[in-house]
Amino acid sequence: MEFEVYRYKLPFKTPFIMSQREYDFREGALVALSCNGQKFWSEAAPLVGFSTETLDDSLTQLTDHALVRRWITGNAECGPGCHPSVKFALSMLRVQNDAGKAGNTITKHITENDPGPIKINATIGIDEEEKVLKMVQDFADQGFRTVKFKVGRDFDKEVKILFSVRRHFPDLNLRIDANQAWDVKEAHKNLSRLHVLGLEYCEQPIEQKRLEELIWLKNQISLDIAADEAVRSFQDARKLVMNKSVDILVLKPMLIGSLTAFLDILELSKQFGVSVVVTTLFESGIGRQHVARLAGMVKHSTLAHGLSTGNLFSGDVYSDSHLIKDGMYHMNLADRAAQPDISQLEKVDSFTISE
Repeated sequence: MEFEVYRYKLPFKTPFIMSQREYDFREGALVALSCNGQKFWSEAAPLVGFSTETLDDSLTQLTDHALVRRWITGNAECGPGCHPSVKFALSMLRVQNDAGKAGNTITKHITENDPGPIKINATIGIDEEEKVLKMVQDFADQGFRTVKFKVGRDFDKEVKILFSVRRHFPDLNLRIDANQAWDVKEAHKNLSRLHVLGLEYCEQPIEQKRLEELIWLKNQISLDIAADEAVRSFQDARKLVMNKSVDILVLKPMLIGSLTAFLDILELSKQFGVSVVVTTLFESGIGRQHVARLAGMVKHSTLAHGLSTGNLFSGDVYSDSHLIKDGMYHMNLADRAAQPDISQLEKVDSFTISE
């Protein structure tokens, strides 16, 4: 088997605005495993402001030949020091290789069932009102029924635009993501102003570590609260669920890491009746397709998943646009082993792995 490591850099069409940061481009690493005439791809793409590791940290581990060999051959997994993005990349590579040997699709190999179409939301960073309304209209015309707005920079402006969106689109499902922008008093005041809009939920309104304040906030407002940045591991999810801190878990597989941890969180959420939304971390099309496969495993929750982020880039190493139709992600149309555009990649390393 041959293992290859590449890096990429994708520019956003316009700077993507979140509560505490703007992003002009997205960087990440792609890894490839060639075996028995097949070539499988995966991705490690930590994101500044979200991930605990940097891209250079991930590349250091992905070019550690001994570590990669242990993981891919199944003899051992990364220890505690292995970065989440590296765990995600290598676990998705290994499951593709195992599925290929068994003659299965990746999802069927894991769950014994292929998913049907997956309901997805559109994502918009708050901008000028006219521009936002046009973007929402474009998404509605494409069949999207759920739109998520990034908020937390200028709440008075954001409230005005959200009310305008609701007036123009009374039937759309709206949700917001504050990305930890507020303290608990601000969150209570701001979310109380939005009560009449009938939002689905607010994602991560306060800092992820403030569990007691999150519990207090949840009990003070009628709007559902979702944890996003606060969910990095099974232990994080269990603490949130057992303390009844949130109504919804938002899972970013690139932050959680291994497939085992992701599936354990799904089982926990199902057991305690907590809804789950699976979202990308603005990966390339290779990573997004893997995240979509994982979203297809969520059967106990009917909320739309955050998989439609490829449209934010001016170009991509692999386009999954053909999989998105009528506000749904159609994994049944997916290539069994998606192949990126090599010309857009910078090769970092390659080496042989003995089975």
